[in-house]
Amino acid sequence: MKKKVIIFFGVISCIIACVLIFSIFSYKKSKKTLDIAYVNLSKEVSLVIQNQVSTLYDGKIQNYEFSFDEQDLEKKLKKIDYIFTLDGEFVRNTEKKHFDSDLFNKLPKSIRRTEKNILPVLLDNYEIAYSKDLLKELNCKVPTNLIELNDLLKKSKSHVFSPFFCAGKDNKTLFALISCFVESFGGKKSYEKFVEVISLNKNISFDELLDVQLNEGEKDGEFTLRNILDLFKNWQQNEIVHPNWFGATKTDLNYFLQEEQVGVIFLPLSEHRTISRNLISKFEVSRFPVINQKIDHCLIAPSVVVIKKTKNELFDSVINEIVNDKIQTQLSKNSKWGPVSLKSQAYDRQADDVRFWASSCKGGQTPDLYNAVFQLNKERGNELANQIRSYLSQKK
Repeated sequence: MKKKVIIFFGVISCIIACVLIFSIFSYKKSKKTLDIAYVNLSKEVSLVIQNQVSTLYDGKIQNYEFSFDEQDLEKKLKKIDYIFTLDGEFVRNTEKKHFDSDLFNKLPKSIRRTEKNILPVLLDNYEIAYSKDLLKELNCKVPTNLIELNDLLKKSKSHVFSPFFCAGKDNKTLFALISCFVESFGGKKSYEKFVEVISLNKNISFDELLDVQLNEGEKDGEFTLRNILDLFKNWQQNEIVHPNWFGATKTDLNYFLQEEQVGVIFLPLSEHRTISRNLISKFEVSRFPVINQKIDHCLIAPSVVVIKKTKNELFDSVINEIVNDKIQTQLSKNSKWGPVSLKSQAYDRQADDVRFWASSCKGGQTPDLYNAVFQLNKERGNELANQIRSYLSQKK
């Protein structure tokens, strides 16, 4: 009997010890610091994500904010668990771990990444917007292709000073407009070639770049960067666009909007949010029109993504919540960007449209040229942008 009592109390002691060890381990696990870096995101977007993550983890969170040109950035990111940033060159060149592939089932098929180590979080978009009053006055619908767009701009000449306008002095906007035209002319395949040529051929001259065939072998569809820039020149000479649009600023755009002297504008959704509602509500936002609907297309849309740096799976359950519908609804509501999950609610129609356009394109969302190639080399980006402006300033 005494032996049985000793064995019983021995078993109980072991169970209690195991419970204590598990409790201590669980406590330490829940209190381990989650290190997150926000690289080159606006403070507004970073704060939205930070606030949301803080609701998902009750332990300590250490947030870091860096820029792409941060000194010793790679070294500073070594002990980081997760990075939120804009998809593009930086993400492509950063070592990262894989996410659970089931996570991507929460996203529309086209928005998912084939690489399971890049998880989309929020969507921006380079949109084209049309004056509702002008469309009504001209009895025109929103253009569905570039031919209709060109016709609308020609008709607008007698109604507004600048039928088309964008802040071309901003390199990102200039490159995005060119990106949209390349994608419109040749679809996903041509745009990827365009990015690849500039990315891999760092010593290519501007003259060589101008004449690279971006849709080689396609019957009646071959085109080059020169063709696109010459189209802009034609617009300038025919007073379809302000003659110095490539030197225009966001302040200039705001002025033209206030004076109601512009018919069509090109800008990112994130900038759309900064314009007075009284002004921007007068415009009908649409996806950039394409030439050939039958080929595979992608949406030129900067997107916030998260990448995993740590091998530790300790925080997976926290970050995985980022693409849940409830969290996505809050992220979209607070950032005013487009959500990426299937069933989440978007902030408004514009945010919802971005998700729809990205999911309706076979190629999904794709970084604009600036984010795809020049995130880590602004000087090279400046050089190409200035060469383009110089070309546009020359008379045909």
